[in-house]
This record gives sequence, structure tokens and C-alpha cells, in this order.
Amino acid sequence: MAEYRLTETDQMVIRTADGAYIPNDDGNRDWQAYQQWLADGGVPDPYVPPPEPQPGMVAPVIVASAHATIKSSAISLAGQPFNIATATYTGKGVFAFTFINALPDANYTAMITSDSVAELADGRTAAGFTINTYTGGGGAAHDPKSIDFQIFRAPTPM
Repeated sequence: MAEYRLTETDQMVIRTADGAYIPNDDGNRDWQAYQQWLADGGVPDPYVPPPEPQPGMVAPVIVASAHATIKSSAISLAGQPFNIATATYTGKGVFAFTFINALPDANYTAMITSDSVAELADGRTAAGFTINTYTGGGGAAHDPKSIDFQIFRAPTPM
């Protein structure tokens, strides 16, 4: 693997070490380093187009999302949650959520951000789910300041 990979256009290259997109800009020091690498005989990897979607493949859809704040062993939903009926603090680092409209099944996943390590717990149902949060180092249960999440699932065929 080369140090750089070409993109679909000549407007940028990708540095393979960190995946950084480097714009074609003579004032950009990363672009200057790329140009020097080329002058020294470097050859970038070719552009590889993304795979074509397979017939029948569909993008996942968001079926629920929320921003929740945690303070003094209590959780509250902030802003405008989408398809989330309740948020419950069930113990240190454990938060249960229920859907307003239950899903057809428990075949969904989550993208969760927090100031703690966070995961979708086992035992999710069509009616709701639990998020567990931990400290980064030792993995002890931890109450973050907030949790943001989006719940995704494949669209239901019509």
C-alpha cells in the first residue's frame, strides 16, 4: 500500500496512514508534502470506486433519536426526541428507553455518543432498549452528562 491514494477527481488525494483527505491547494502543507513525495518517485494507489449497490439492498432508516441529559441519578429528554416515549435511570450507568411507536421486531442497532463509553445493551425489544455507559479505562459503570443516540433499522418492505 502506498502512502497516498487517488480519488475520483484531481481535487484531492487520501493519505492512507490516517485517511485524511488532502485538497489540491499549493498553500496546504500536506499537499506540498504529497507533491514532494511524488517528486521523490512515490506512486499513489489508484482510485477504487465504491461498490455498486446490490439489488434489494436498502439504506437503513432512523426510527428513533434523542438527546438525554443525566444529573443526580436522573435522566431527562431534551429538545425534541423522535419516537422516544420515556427515558428511565435504572442504576449507575444504565438507562432504559421506550418507543412511542413500537418497532416490528428487535432487529435494530444504534449510534450512541456520550462523554463515556456507551453501548446498546443485550435484551432489546420491539418496545424499547437499554444503553449502558462505562468509564473509559476500567470499564466501571459511569453516569455521563449526556447521551445522544439514533436508532437505525432496515426499512420494512411494503
